[in-house]
Amino acid sequence: AVMAEALRNEGLDTAALADKINALQVGRSLNADYVLTGTMMEMTSSYIVFSRLLNVSSGEVESAAQVIVAR
Repeated sequence: AVMAEALRNEGLDTAALADKINALQVGRSLNADYVLTGTMMEMTSSYIVFSRLLNVSSGEVESAAQVIVAR
């Protein structure tokens, strides 16, 4: 509920969080230290999940990961 409200206040939807600038903007409005963002690709026999942990104060990517999950 808090995230949904922050997104509405910023004029964004959940898809906008895939963009680093938007994710940092929402993180700042929530007074968060970090924001976890990601995307998922659906493949024939698996899903590929990409994630990034963003430091809200510096804007730096602290960590990134890619995981392949079988369907």
